[in-house]
Order: sequence, then structure tokens, then C-alpha cells
Amino acid sequence: MDNWARYRHIWVDPKDGFDYLIYLRELYASHGRNPGPDQTWPISFGWSDALAGDAQAEAERLAAGGSQKGTPYASMSERAFYLDGINTSKYTYSGLEKPSDWCERNGGWEHHENPIFPFTNCNTMFRLYFCYHDPGGAGPVLTKMGVGMAMSGEDRWWVIVLGP
Repeated sequence: MDNWARYRHIWVDPKDGFDYLIYLRELYASHGRNPGPDQTWPISFGWSDALAGDAQAEAERLAAGGSQKGTPYASMSERAFYLDGINTSKYTYSGLEKPSDWCERNGGWEHHENPIFPFTNCNTMFRLYFCYHDPGGAGPVLTKMGVGMAMSGEDRWWVIVLGP
């Protein structure tokens, strides 16, 4: 049995990732926007094949040994994700997922509580920079999203790209 069969995880492909990310945005729709009160981004992004192609290309580059771009963000116990292009017309989030990210920790793996995977609402920095992020009138209006994934051994590189 491979390691992925032993552990539970939320995403299995880019479409699952997209659906889960929309769910998180909707879950936090009533939360105040970060960094300010103005809301210019939609809660639910539309799918973009072009952005998904960009995300897939970046995921493949990372899986081939490339370095993450941008600034790392993490909560105390989650793996960092990197965000490149903040306050530009193209946000790119990248993060590594390992099979063990979903192992039991604090007694909660069955319900995805406290995973190490960076793109969950357990990660307070991901909530801040994705779930309720909106630069308001000061930044670009982004309405589309694409998700890509590439394997590197047993690990998965996930990339999320937001654009207009």
C-alpha cells in the first residue's frame, strides 16, 4: 500500500483543490476582509484554464527541483506556503504536501483537524492571505483562479494562481 492510500487528505486533483478553495472562501464570506473593509474580489472565483495552465507549469517546475518564489507564510505548526505577486494582477501560492501531512495529530486526522498541509483553514496565515484576503480599492480586482499539481516522489506540489 502506498503512503497516499494510508492517509486521508482533502485534495486529490486540481479540480478538488479548486472546489475546496471556493468552499473556504464561502466559509469565511462573513469575515471582515484583509487588509481592509472594502470588498472588490468576489467570494467565489471562476475557473480559468489559462491560470490553471500557469499553475500546472509552476507545479511541474517545483516538482523538478525548482525553488518556491515569493514570501513564505506559515502558522506555528503548518508547513509554509509561498505567495508571489501580492498586490499585483497575478497572485501565485505554492505549497508542498506530504502523505504524512494527514497523519493523526492531536487526535483529529479523521476530520482533517490540524493537518500540516499549508492550504487549509487550520493555517491562520492561509486564512489571512486567501480565505478572506481582498486588497480593496488599493489593489487589483482578481476574479479567476487556476490550480495545478505535480508529483515529486511521494510528495505533491500544489500551486494556486489568481488573476483578473
